[in-house]
Amino acid sequence: MDPKDLIRKAAEEDSYDIVEHALKEADKDGLTIHEIENVMIYGKINQKDPKKSRYRLRYRNIQIIVEVISNEVTIVTVMRDR
Repeated sequence: MDPKDLIRKAAEEDSYDIVEHALKEADKDGLTIHEIENVMIYGKINQKDPKKSRYRLRYRNIQIIVEVISNEVTIVTVMRDR
């Protein structure tokens, strides 16, 4: 399955992990889980790191970095554009 499809499906099914760092960054930028999931569902992949299976997605003014390993989706960090 395409990485974007896996990420979207993980958000829709609430079947992803989010690391503590990403939660702290979300809190710092005033981002909600709903906003993060919107990036997962509607965002575009604008950068990928095949060595680490990581993808940067952007939707509106929010970016997230997601790692996809063996069809498991983990949110590594989140940020609001400044």
